[in-house]
Amino acid sequence: MSKFEFLTYLIFSWLPIITIVTGAILMIAGAVLKHKGLAYKKLFTAGIIFLAIFLLCLVALGVMGLIGVDPGRFD
Repeated sequence: MSKFEFLTYLIFSWLPIITIVTGAILMIAGAVLKHKGLAYKKLFTAGIIFLAIFLLCLVALGVMGLIGVDPGRFD
């Protein structure tokens, strides 16, 4: 496995985990800032964007057939 292949594997394998953790942290920070009455919209919007990236990763996996809801083969 070349360095490029290993790097792309690491990026695509850790991307969903990193995006959901980062999105959750940003959304919680935005909610805390909103509760305190400070400017919160940028953090909250960034959190929503990161969570959308996570959902797009799940959609991509579904399209590729790596996750699904079918019962499997009928042999």
